[in-house]
Amino acid sequence: MINIAENVEHWHGAAQTTKMTHIAITNFEGDTNVIWLKPVSDQEYNAVNKQ
Repeated sequence: MINIAENVEHWHGAAQTTKMTHIAITNFEGDTNVIWLKPVSDQEYNAVNKQ
């Protein structure tokens, strides 16, 4: 389990040979719940995972 602090941009995903389950438990702030960012491309994902 991973706990991400509020207002921290982050991404999550799985590679072709790994699995991932994503369960998001969030709190509402007014009418705002979650702000989803743009999808990460395979190129971006692979560049980070090679470090």
